Amino acid sequence: LPIDDFSFLVDDYIALEQAFDGITLNNGMEFGLVRYPAPNESLVFGYVRYVLPGTDAETKGVERGDIFNTIDGTQLNDQNFRTLIAQNSYTIGLATFDGATVTPTGESIPLTKSQYTENPVYISKTIDVGGNPVGYIMYNAFTADFDAQLNQAFGQLKSAGVTDLILDLRYNGGGSVRTAIDLSG
Repeated sequence: LPIDDFSFLVDDYIALEQAFDGITLNNGMEFGLVRYPAPNESLVFGYVRYVLPGTDAETKGVERGDIFNTIDGTQLNDQNFRTLIAQNSYTIGLATFDGATVTPTGESIPLTKSQYTENPVYISKTIDVGGNPVGYIMYNAFTADFDAQLNQAFGQLKSAGVTDLILDLRYNGGGSVRTAIDLSG
């Protein structure tokens, strides 16, 4: 039988409904995980993709591109990372990565999650490209409760005379079909 990658069960439907509305328990550090190079492929390190405004991560100085390889002093690996990251409070151990080696820096940052409502319009700006205004929108989720903010971003770009648009969806995990349809229209 084929596997359905789009269906799942949840224990807490209220948290699920809140997530659909952009409300999550979040420390503001949006990250990705990568396996170490051979021969340590079972080990994992994280990198910060972006930091949400008004969150603990922003307050503590976490920045895009930061590397971390431990949580609460425990090396991340392919067996423990889900449990360690699921905690409401934890301390990341910073590191560097030179393409071959992950090296701890000895610095750490404690982070605490709190309820956070994310505006999926993360960036909306005009970029001057050879004297032509080009619009750029980084849109991180199709969240219906923020359609007005998305429309406002497009209105600002239109009033700036933008005729070309870069729509950055690389961190967009999906969401409201209606919002996606509206955006494509």
